[in-house]
Amino acid sequence: RDAPLDGAQWWLVGTVEHSVLGRRWVYDACGDPVYGAALASAVLTGAGQAEEYFEVDGRREVRAPSMAIAADSPRLVAVPPIGSIDKIEDGELTRIVCGSVELTVLRRLGEHSDLPGSRLTGSWQGQDSRLPLAYVSLR
Repeated sequence: RDAPLDGAQWWLVGTVEHSVLGRRWVYDACGDPVYGAALASAVLTGAGQAEEYFEVDGRREVRAPSMAIAADSPRLVAVPPIGSIDKIEDGELTRIVCGSVELTVLRRLGEHSDLPGSRLTGSWQGQDSRLPLAYVSLR
């Protein structure tokens, strides 16, 4: 972020200096409503993950993802708006309530594979079977 996030001091990881953008504020994503909206969208609409780009000899190239994600939810056209975080319960399961959306982020992978809601899973090199990463429920 290019400025401190009001009310999120507890979630501040630190600040960094970017060579072009200047000072940046880095937060644990669970305390940032932008993350809540992005996670809900990825799971509920099948938006998927962002592409990463890099430059080679002045050409923009797409970097292959280092992991594969998938959502097992029926696809919604739109996600209810997430403007702020109403409540966070932090722990091995971090529960985030944002209006009519409830997100559960697994901090320890490989456990809690039977939670309610639509599930986001991931796999990567050396982990061929998909593991649950997060759950999203409409309240």
